[in-house]
Amino acid sequence: MGKNVTRRPVRDVLTRVAATGSDDQDLEGPPRYLSDRVRTAVPGRVSDLLLDQAWCGHGEPSAWIYEVGVGEGERFGVRLPLEGGPAAVQAERADGSVFLLYDSRQHPASVFSSATKSPNFHEGLACRRCGGRMFELAVGF
Repeated sequence: MGKNVTRRPVRDVLTRVAATGSDDQDLEGPPRYLSDRVRTAVPGRVSDLLLDQAWCGHGEPSAWIYEVGVGEGERFGVRLPLEGGPAAVQAERADGSVFLLYDSRQHPASVFSSATKSPNFHEGLACRRCGGRMFELAVGF
């Protein structure tokens, strides 16, 4: 894989997170802008796809992984940012309301941390197999 990633069985990671609210003492949970929109990951769900941490670019040996939504099975549309603006990922509920899953302006280590420009987004993603536009989501930090 090329990264120094600590691999742990799904059961162990999720059990520790459920018991302590944390799998890493250096992290304090999801970003504030997302804290009321995520819940602790549960084994056997979409969050399992993030457990290998291959997506993790900050070189840390562990990460926090959450399921998006407050109710089980909630689905969302996903929109990625257009070039030229702050890096951000937007989620859209079935009712059309939106919120940011990731906002680089809210992360002090980001080159966009002092940006005042709002991100613009592409059209929502569609599944390559079925064309569906609503997904169960998980995020990791």
